[in-house]
Amino acid sequence: MFVNIVRADSYRFVRSRFARIAAACFVLLLALFALMMHGGSTFAFGGVIGHKDGVALIDGFYGFGFTDPAHPAFWELLYTASCFGLFAILGMVLTMVMVVSADDRDGITKLAVAGGQSQERLFLSKVLIVTVLTAVLWLVHNVVSLLLTLAHYDQSVTAAQVRTWLGFVGTEFCLYLTVMLVAALVTVLTGSRIASLAVVIALMVADVILSALSHADHHWIGTVQQLNPMHFVFSISRAWAEPEILAHAWLLVAVAVPACLAGCAALLRRRELS
Repeated sequence: MFVNIVRADSYRFVRSRFARIAAACFVLLLALFALMMHGGSTFAFGGVIGHKDGVALIDGFYGFGFTDPAHPAFWELLYTASCFGLFAILGMVLTMVMVVSADDRDGITKLAVAGGQSQERLFLSKVLIVTVLTAVLWLVHNVVSLLLTLAHYDQSVTAAQVRTWLGFVGTEFCLYLTVMLVAALVTVLTGSRIASLAVVIALMVADVILSALSHADHHWIGTVQQLNPMHFVFSISRAWAEPEILAHAWLLVAVAVPACLAGCAALLRRRELS
């Protein structure tokens, strides 16, 4: 029965206006990346906070900046290939919020609940669809952007570097999924799409502010940052040089993802559709 729910939700989503708009935005984003690749302009939302082994350590999203443009380092190529991550996470969050709340209190949801389906199953179906969809698009985007980067700078990567890249891309997506589920939880709790987007933006701003204050000797700042998924979204690009970031990021994902799903299920179980 759950498979049928997923099939029905997939059918409706693929044929929705929102899906067509999302597809157009995805193509435009790749086109913009290709244009910037040939324009030679640096893209930055964040910046360089230091260097290790001659390679820049990045906080945020930074691309098209190389210590030696004739011989770009592997991690500099990865920075560039993933420099549009900010647009990606905003798009993923918007997709999650739009899909899980598309007919939250009317339309087919009310009919399905009246027919005996649980709200938790209906919600899980939508989350599953968004997760698979965004994972595929995220992988395609990173494959295309990396190939464009390698071709433009006449570089190649080894099998070991490809595995490193896959781990990097996969970790980023799991962090993005955590933020998406936080937004979904806020949507279920408040019934407001605006509130969920405001919370995500607040998490972004909070990390920027706390990072600016981190030079002060306040130990609580680091603890608070470890609870904010956006902190790891901004700092994961330097996990190659600071492995503890990766360990803390996976710990947050392992705790936050099931906690958000459990929170959504508990809220839905108590909610009645009029």
